[in-house]
Amino acid sequence: MSSVATQTAAAAGQSVTAYGVATGASWVPIVGPIIAGVSLGIGLLLSRKGPWQREQTTAIVNELEPLLKQNVQGYLAGPRTPESQRIALANFDAAWAWLVSGEGCGNPVFGDPGRACIADRSRGGRWDWWAYYRDPIEQNPPTAAAIAGELTGGRTLALLAGLGLIAVVVMSW
Repeated sequence: MSSVATQTAAAAGQSVTAYGVATGASWVPIVGPIIAGVSLGIGLLLSRKGPWQREQTTAIVNELEPLLKQNVQGYLAGPRTPESQRIALANFDAAWAWLVSGEGCGNPVFGDPGRACIADRSRGGRWDWWAYYRDPIEQNPPTAAAIAGELTGGRTLALLAGLGLIAVVVMSW
């Protein structure tokens, strides 16, 4: 019997036998060192955070990445106005800020997998989200036709708003 078990039981005012330790409430058998080691190993395995951290960070990027793809595709397929470019870039910037925040992969509970999640998607990383999802928007400027259409549409909208205001004033007399 181990001296630690004997000392612990004696300190608690309990008797120790060759087969186990008598506790106040129940009999706890002494297990061999192999079984104790297995119990310790299983406990450590079940308390590991690594697999859970990887699963969580993978889920985060698997949910976010399709939205970034849609953002690029939507901008490139759309009218490519200065406003749509600004919004598409802001969408990427907001997604990136969330990814690196405490709500995304930047949460300290994610440890090394969280840091790898961010590093792998940073500029020059294994899966460079900046090159995949921001640069195509930034490097494809608005088209001249879209700029002209936006200017015309903006003037038309202002004119209609002004006419609507005049109509409200006239009707209220």
